[in-house]
Amino acid sequence: MAITVFHVTSSAHANSPATRLVDAERRYGKSLHPVLLARKLEDVEGEVLCRSLWQELLDRLDRAKEKALMSSFSDRRLDLPLTSCQYGKRFHVSQLNRSDLIHLHWIAGRTIDVETLAGIKRPMAYTLHDCWPFTAACHCPFDCEGYMERCVSCPQLGESNHTSNGGSLFFEYKKKWLDRIESLTVITPSQWLRERAARSPMFSNRRVECIFNPVDTEVFRPGGKDEARQRWGISQEATVLCFGCADINSSYKGGDLIGPLLERLHEKGIKNLHLLVFGGGSLEGVCYPYPCTHTGTLRDASDVASVYRASDLLLNPSKQDVFSYVTAESQACGIPCVAFTTGGIPEVALHGRTGLISPQFDLDDMADNLRFLIEHGDIRESMGYDAREQAVQRFSYAVIAARHEELYQQMRQPI
Repeated sequence: MAITVFHVTSSAHANSPATRLVDAERRYGKSLHPVLLARKLEDVEGEVLCRSLWQELLDRLDRAKEKALMSSFSDRRLDLPLTSCQYGKRFHVSQLNRSDLIHLHWIAGRTIDVETLAGIKRPMAYTLHDCWPFTAACHCPFDCEGYMERCVSCPQLGESNHTSNGGSLFFEYKKKWLDRIESLTVITPSQWLRERAARSPMFSNRRVECIFNPVDTEVFRPGGKDEARQRWGISQEATVLCFGCADINSSYKGGDLIGPLLERLHEKGIKNLHLLVFGGGSLEGVCYPYPCTHTGTLRDASDVASVYRASDLLLNPSKQDVFSYVTAESQACGIPCVAFTTGGIPEVALHGRTGLISPQFDLDDMADNLRFLIEHGDIRESMGYDAREQAVQRFSYAVIAARHEELYQQMRQPI
């Protein structure tokens, strides 16, 4: 009999991690019946979290409470995402009780009421897509390990106007309800995140497994470089650097480092370079020493794959990343990556084999790596072949679906 797995997330679209995993399990899960369950669905198949009219009215009141709560932290960082879980949205328990197993994804902020969730007697998996699940409220702690001390003093959240230990209160509330989930297995998309989650007080008594995020290697595959360049209006003779993320103006994705890196390449005499950028945000007012094409937000995976195919190298100067989908996708398209030793990125792009990795924030070293691969096309091409092979072996839908199916079977065994 098939195992019905409800994948719970906030907003689900074609490129969201939960949607990709559901797609992988539908196609390759031999004994799985995955269902995407989200607060909001954007042109994907699934169910919306059900609420009664009374629950919706209460949620409106909670929205005001949540806003007031976060506003009380007047010194909080406004350039980084910070969310609590105190006022999650209510839902019909009967809807989730139709499942054999629940797989949580993005439940930060007001996605779901964790207090009610803790009362559902189903085995649960929880894939961490950033560090928020084991911190008080931040998603990108960078070098801060305050979560090891239960976020008693949070540098991003600051002090509340009403209490001196707001970070600790957020942390303890989250831990209280997560602890009440009887069967919870934590999944991380990198060993880097696994090590931190396993050491944290939030999950130190839980099973924590590392399973990479899935990449559709049938969509993201090499081919058609000339055609792709023609589509994006780029010269066939140029060396193309690709940079992309959901928001290119995000303070932690490294977009602010692109200019200094290109200036260094220009000073080194690199010519005929073209920057190809995809993602939301604006490049208005930005001046690079090389031509730049900005595609804007791309929702269709085939469009994103076309950007990779038009490129020679992926440039990923991200300052915080637990896995890096753009790195994995570009690798699947046979495109080597130049990146920092950020989070889980060195596990995706293998230094010296499928890309070159620089010490964190060492722009001179990164510029040297870019220059080396720009000038040595034969090595770049060899890395591209290895990148494709590694992506298929480690990130493909078939491989990742099988890993999850095996884990689900283990989770359903009596303890």
